[in-house]
Amino acid sequence: MASIERTAYPRFKRFMSVRELHVFYTPQPDEIIWAGEAAGSDEHLLALVTQLKVFSRLGYFPVLDEVPAEVVGHIRRDLRLPETTMPVYASTRTAERHRNLVRARSEVVYDPAGARKVAADAIEEAARRKNDPADLINIALERLVEGSYELPAFCTLNDISTTIRARANEEIFATVLARLGNAGIARLERLLVVGAGGKSEFNQLKRPARRPSWSNFRRQLEHQRWVDELGEARAWWQGVPPSKITDFAGEAASADAAVMGYYTLAKRVALLAALVFTAQARARDDTAEMFCRRVGTLTKRSRDELEALKQQHQEITERLVTNYRAVLERIDPGGPAAAEEQAALHAARTAVATAGGFAAQYNDIDKVTAHHGDNHVPLVARHFRNDRAAMLAMAGALGLEATSADRSVLDLLEHVREHAGLTRDYIPDHIVPGDQAGTPQPGEHGKPPIRVFGTSFASENWNRAIRDRAHPGMFVRRHLEACVLTYLAEELRTGDVAVDGAQSYASWADQLISVERCAQLLPAFCAEVGCPAMRGVSGRRCTPSWPRSAPRPTRATPATPTW
Repeated sequence: MASIERTAYPRFKRFMSVRELHVFYTPQPDEIIWAGEAAGSDEHLLALVTQLKVFSRLGYFPVLDEVPAEVVGHIRRDLRLPETTMPVYASTRTAERHRNLVRARSEVVYDPAGARKVAADAIEEAARRKNDPADLINIALERLVEGSYELPAFCTLNDISTTIRARANEEIFATVLARLGNAGIARLERLLVVGAGGKSEFNQLKRPARRPSWSNFRRQLEHQRWVDELGEARAWWQGVPPSKITDFAGEAASADAAVMGYYTLAKRVALLAALVFTAQARARDDTAEMFCRRVGTLTKRSRDELEALKQQHQEITERLVTNYRAVLERIDPGGPAAAEEQAALHAARTAVATAGGFAAQYNDIDKVTAHHGDNHVPLVARHFRNDRAAMLAMAGALGLEATSADRSVLDLLEHVREHAGLTRDYIPDHIVPGDQAGTPQPGEHGKPPIRVFGTSFASENWNRAIRDRAHPGMFVRRHLEACVLTYLAEELRTGDVAVDGAQSYASWADQLISVERCAQLLPAFCAEVGCPAMRGVSGRRCTPSWPRSAPRPTRATPATPTW
């Protein structure tokens, strides 16, 4: 049974404030006059007014004994009745007559059978896309309020939702079972078999990802391959809303192999299939998350190394400045050693030799200038060296897709993976497209067209690192790999690149409703929020049907519920 606290079913609060009593339970003068004409005693007057105010607040008639004492006391004081007056009826016929008077004054529809049918139709429609009983009851309440029906008892709505939900789930379970076939059912049933170590594959299916270490990279890839070998879960659940699958998987994850054995075959297999579906998505999410976190860790190491190098190079910089000043003093035309050109040149060379020689000075200068301008990019490739093979394997196992027209990073990733087995330092920055057999096709002028990879997504520092002036038309392979993996992690975080079959890293475009579905829902939405009706939907834009002379509304006013 669904908990009433998790639904929108109206009920009395445990503690009522003075403001709430004043706003919702204070009888108005016309209501007092109306009740005085219908009631024949103080008790009946108090009972009638109490039912009127309570019904306007809740939408149904609770038992008078269940009305909080503070509500009865507040109404009694406003009616100026003695403290000993209680809201009671001498007969059930009088009580029913008063309830009919309240219904007529509130203009509600008292049709228990009709209300149950409206609730059942609403739940029947929602049960195909929602699984939580509280959600189903809330949808039924919304439809009942829209139709101005007197609300049925909560247990009635709960029974309706339980029956319809069970029937809808049984239909889904039967569909999944048929799609699995006998071989698929047997494979999922084997997940519950407890092995020699007291553990089953069912426990392995629920395991979370490990931290992004070198050894766990390979284990994560092995786990993803194992989960994928269980079957094509997306085909099993095609057409079933993700919220239903998530609820089924959550029920399976909260149980163990022994508890799953008590379920019927259809429910047990369907719950296992739902858990496999979410495990496959979670495995891809965990792989992508592990990849992104590892890239962040390695990038941070390169930045830390840059800071350490800056501190180490500070002493070299000071020594270079001192040596350069000695050279300047000897070749300065106005200096003491400039009397003769040869003597000045000899003195300058002597100063360089005293500082360690030309080779040592050039080496010091290269060390300082290599990381000038807070540029950590040249250091990244060295930190990626140990994880390079595993990270390229993870990127290849994810099934990446671009969420926009820009595929620069993914194209370069494919180019890098094609050359991953080579040991050369440089790879071409272009390819010659060919036919299916790989044979280049001639272009307009008889020469095959050349496709140059774009690197506009990378920063200026990265573009300098992946190029070498001595090798035009080529990429520096190790820097290119680090660049592509770094920007792939960034685009995974920002959603520019998605993982096929994942959940957290899925394409955001898949969550959008179609234009046709938007056109179907738009009229009801406009009516609910009070906006003018739309003429239609064209592409991504909707044109309001306001007359040209009519003023445009500044804000939509939400509709006020009946209760």
